[in-house]
Amino acid sequence: MVGFGLGAQGGAPLDPAAAGVGVGGGGNITEPRQLEECPFTLNMMDSYGDGWNGAKWTWTEDSTNADAETGTLEGGSSGTASLCGFGCYTLSVDQGSFPNEVSWTILKGDTGREEADGGSGDSATVCGAAQPSPQPTLSPVPTVSLQPTQLPSRPVPTTSGVDVSTFWELSNSITSGAQINVVSDIAFTASITISAKTNVVIRSSTGAVLTGGTFSADEGGLFHIKDASDVTFTGLGFKSGSVSSKGGCLFAEGSNVEVEDVDFTKCIAVSSLIPKNIDISQRKYLSVLHEFYPIPFANASLHH
Repeated sequence: MVGFGLGAQGGAPLDPAAAGVGVGGGGNITEPRQLEECPFTLNMMDSYGDGWNGAKWTWTEDSTNADAETGTLEGGSSGTASLCGFGCYTLSVDQGSFPNEVSWTILKGDTGREEADGGSGDSATVCGAAQPSPQPTLSPVPTVSLQPTQLPSRPVPTTSGVDVSTFWELSNSITSGAQINVVSDIAFTASITISAKTNVVIRSSTGAVLTGGTFSADEGGLFHIKDASDVTFTGLGFKSGSVSSKGGCLFAEGSNVEVEDVDFTKCIAVSSLIPKNIDISQRKYLSVLHEFYPIPFANASLHH
């Protein structure tokens, strides 16, 4: 699951990784589900920008009337979730505290086409491909005396990644197993939350810079990574992330984050415990964390 949105107002006590990269509670990493198993993407929107306030969605398999998955937009103005399963399913959204703020759409994962939309109290049924039937067992073929010539093995084709150049292309491309190439600089309009055990690689072949500065989040000025997700950043620049609590540019909790050939500039966490407007660049980024908080990162890993 990936979500993005403005952080809540006011500060919270700073944790050991408040300036730039934060690491928090525990979680286990599991293998991502394939695109064929999750053919739809749910886009969740909240007009006020503080999540769905108790409204939840339910993904029900029509053939069994069994609830396959459920979830909500915990915070921010928007987010996405993968909808998995073969055949026909019905998505229903109940009413939270502020139903007029809630809206949603369902997109087909391989085409990006909108399949359905609605708000609190609405439901929609969509159908994907049927589960493939097992191949029939064939009778053994009689053997012959001549041995066939063994053909050379063919290389397994690799799946090419997706190129993105705008904030919406980037945020909508973050799903488990995605290989994302940022081809130009992107100005963020909100913080992106990556959660629900999402496994994704975000890189740049052009050295693109991801820039905040027009908003302030609560945790993770550009990215908030949680819930046993596994994220790799390569060849990117992070600039002008700003938060009221934890993680000026990145905040990770209970997840695995790897960074390689990455620059951090002006990633700011507002707190009375550290100087404001810190300009943290490249490898100095992690050393500043230990200078103010010499405490090992717990139950999560961060590789530089």
